[in-house]
Order: sequence, then structure tokens, then C-alpha cells
Amino acid sequence: MEHFDIPAGIARTAFHLVRLTLESQGRALARSLGIGRPIALRLEDLPVPDSKLAREATEWGEEVCPALLLDHGRRGFFFADAIARHHRWSADREILYLGCLLHDLGLAARFDTGQTFERDGADAAVSFLSQRGLGGARLKQVRELIELHDMPHQAHRAGLETKLGHFGIGVDVIAYRIEDVHADTVGAIVGAWPRGDFRHEFPKILADQARRKPGTQMANLVRLGFEAKVTSAPIPDESAPARSRVAVSA
Repeated sequence: MEHFDIPAGIARTAFHLVRLTLESQGRALARSLGIGRPIALRLEDLPVPDSKLAREATEWGEEVCPALLLDHGRRGFFFADAIARHHRWSADREILYLGCLLHDLGLAARFDTGQTFERDGADAAVSFLSQRGLGGARLKQVRELIELHDMPHQAHRAGLETKLGHFGIGVDVIAYRIEDVHADTVGAIVGAWPRGDFRHEFPKILADQARRKPGTQMANLVRLGFEAKVTSAPIPDESAPARSRVAVSA
């Protein structure tokens, strides 16, 4: 029998994708039995942090990041915050917001230096935030969240904000951890910030990264069929009637 060597990075990623699937199925079964069901949250229950830095980061993100990516980051924050409230975890919400909002900066052409998009995005975000006074452990938390957001073998063992960012972003991409967010909350979030054609356009961006950077985590995910998971994710693209965006502003 011919022997095929599977690169360690792909094998590790495949193992953890299976782990995520089995864990999600277990949680979904528990929820169906009435165990740990999340409560419905209004958008008013998930306010954007009311800080000067959060406002500046939002304005900057709107200038430098394509709306497809930035709105994905917004939804990732709301989903992450909802999951935190479901589990009664006390996270640094400003750090969670900054990391989620800016986590895909590296997918924007202006920030792509040829490194992994996670590193490019973290470098860009850290540069902007450090110039505006964020430093020390909190700045490192933003970097960690961005660099590990798509690393299932690391993010769940990292700091709370990184773990929550991984979960919230995962909801928006492939509906991972959606069982920890009430259906009405999901509808309110995508109603305020519709996904539009995210499920079809985002895989194209990921495929481009994999093609140009074959040794990266994203290349491993694409080889394992991640694009199809994005396209078929059981999450609504919008909610009718759409909620006003004013409701999510601080």
C-alpha cells in the first residue's frame, strides 16, 4: 500500500476541526434538551464600549478596511459578547471589541506585507492602538486575539478575550458556537449588520490567501474544505425587518 505523509499542520488542524464539530453537536443536543439554553438578548444589552479609543478605532476601521471585513468584525464582537453573557464570563469588553473589529485587517490589500494575514492584521492594529495610548498587557491581548482568532488548536486555551473572539468570529463564519446564542439574538445582530453576500465573497478572499501563502494556517483550512463550511453555514444572512443601526452605537 502506498504511504502518503500528511503534513503535521494539516493533521493538527483537521483533528481540532473534528473536535469543534463534536463539541458543537454535544452542546446542541444539550440545548435541545433544555440544558443551558441561552436567553434572548437585545442589541441594547450588547453596547459597543463607550470609549474614545473604541470610537477612534471604529472610525479608522471604516476608512482602511473593506466593509465586508469590518462588518464581519462587528458581528463577531456582538456574538462574542453574547456568548460571554451566556456563560457569565467577565471579559475586558473594550479589548474584545477592538480585537474583533480589527481582526481581519490583514486581509485588506493595504496591510498585506506577505506575512500571514493574522500577523499583518495584528501588526496594523497594534501600531494604530499603541499610537493612541494602549499598551502593556492590554495591547498584547489585542495582538493575541487577532493572531489566534482562526487557530482552533490554540485559541480555546488562550486568554478569555482571545477565546471569546475565536468563538464570536466563529459564529459569523461557520456558525461555530451558535448554540450559545439565542436565535432572536442572532437575528437582531444580522438585522443590524447584515451579512449580505459574505458567505460567497469571504471564501474567495480565503482562497486567495491560501494560493499566495501555501504554508499558512489559512492554506491548511482551505485544503480541509473550509470554504464549503463558510458557504453552507447555518446562520441567516439578514433578518427582516432589519433593526436600526442606531441601536448598536454607543
